[in-house]
Amino acid sequence: MNLAAALLVGYLLGSGAAVDMVEQGITESVRDSLGLPPECKIVTTVHLNSRGSLATGMVEVAEVDMDGADLDSLQWASGGAPSAEGNLRGRIGEVRVTLHWAVTEGFVIERLTFLIEGVEYNLGKIMVGGGLSVTSAGACRTEVAVDPREVAEYIDGRSRMLNEVKFLLLEDGEVMLQGRVGAGRVSPSVEVRGRLEMVDGVGMEVTDATLRFGGVPVPGFVARRIMTEINPVLGLEKGSFLAGVLPAGSVGFEDGRIVIKGEGALPFFAAAATG
Repeated sequence: MNLAAALLVGYLLGSGAAVDMVEQGITESVRDSLGLPPECKIVTTVHLNSRGSLATGMVEVAEVDMDGADLDSLQWASGGAPSAEGNLRGRIGEVRVTLHWAVTEGFVIERLTFLIEGVEYNLGKIMVGGGLSVTSAGACRTEVAVDPREVAEYIDGRSRMLNEVKFLLLEDGEVMLQGRVGAGRVSPSVEVRGRLEMVDGVGMEVTDATLRFGGVPVPGFVARRIMTEINPVLGLEKGSFLAGVLPAGSVGFEDGRIVIKGEGALPFFAAAATG
C-alpha cells in the first residue's frame, strides 16, 4: 500500500461511518450468498482492537445474527473465482454467523452457528460502498444447539402413535423419551432409553434403544414400530441446505441443550477461495 492509499484508507476508515460500511458489506454478502429476501433482518456487529485498526482493514471479530430463518428455503452460494480487483486487502480474524430459531420441516433449531477464521477481503471495494468481496477464508466450524423440548414437540406433532412426549437428557450422551401410546382411556405409557448420535446419511437418531411398554419390556416387532415413530430425531434430506452444513461431529449436552460440533461446509461468500 503506497502512502496516498494509506492516507485515503485512514481518512475513510477512521470515522464512525467506516464501521457501518464494513457491517453493511458483511450483511449484504451473507444475504446474497443465502438468497435471503430484503425483509429478513440481519444484524452485523464488528469488534476492533482499536479504532485505528480499521485504517489497515483489520477486524478482530464480526458477528452476524438473524432470527427465524427457514432453512428449507436457503440456497447454496454459487461459488466462483476469488475477486482480484484492487490491491488493498483487509482481514477479519473470525466471522461468526448465527441463525437463531431456524426451522426445517417443522423442526426448530435454537442456534446454528458458523465460525469462519481468517477471512480476507477487498478493502478498496468496501471503502467505496461496493460491499464485501471475499478473497479467501479459512476453515469453517459449525455448532448446532437444540432444545430437547423442541425435540419432544416435534416427535409428538408428527407421530401417529405417541402422545404427551417428553425428551430428557441423561448422562454420557444417553437420552430418555417418555410418552403414551394411543389416546383416550387406554393409552399405556412407553419409555425409551438410548444414545443420541449422528448417523451418516440419515441424521440424528436414538440408537441402542431399550423400550418398556406399560412398565414391562416389549417384543422386538413392537419396539421397531415405536422406533420408526421416533427416528430420525432430526432427518437430513439429501441435497438439503442442512444436510450440507450439519457436521458429522459428535453429539454432546451443554447447559441442557443438545449440541453438535464439527467441521462444516462454508455456505457463505460465493467468491471465497477456502483453505
